Amino acid sequence: MKYIFFGTHDFSLIILNALVEADYKPVLVITAPDKPKGRGRVLTRSPVKVFAEDGALIASDGVAVAAREIEAKAEKAIRETKEMLNGGTYGNTK
Repeated sequence: MKYIFFGTHDFSLIILNALVEADYKPVLVITAPDKPKGRGRVLTRSPVKVFAEDGALIASDGVAVAAREIEAKAEKAIRETKEMLNGGTYGNTK
């Protein structure tokens, strides 16, 4: 099954992890951009982005999708993925 996963937060990570463990790796993972966190305002990756990059999945955040290189990869993946787009939580949940 080919699919693109959209997610950012811990709840999305549970879904993505279960899919990958069941041997359903997405062709592309789209997540929210890195955000400043803590008093030092250090840019921090989302849990989904950390999981995707550590698991050698193709990950892209909302900012990078606009870049031509990543946009071409996303467009190709979407064209080839006719089976399913899967989403958990994405972006700001407040």
